[in-house]
Amino acid sequence: MNGSEVLCPRCERNYVRPGEEGPGQSLSRVTGADGAPVYICSACGVREAQRERVGLAPIPIEDWPRSSDELAMEDELRD
Repeated sequence: MNGSEVLCPRCERNYVRPGEEGPGQSLSRVTGADGAPVYICSACGVREAQRERVGLAPIPIEDWPRSSDELAMEDELRD
């Protein structure tokens, strides 16, 4: 990890580089309270995409970080 990397705010498992686009991270479907973009890890980006695919609303930032059990339930949407 370098000084510009922080833990993913959605899962607190993987690192992201806020304000930068690139491999290993995604732009969340939700925004910060001020409307600012929120970067999440690519695994959480896939989770958000799967929720959208099955018609579920994005999980609000107020409900982040997700617990291990909640992340596992979201991962089951891939099947």
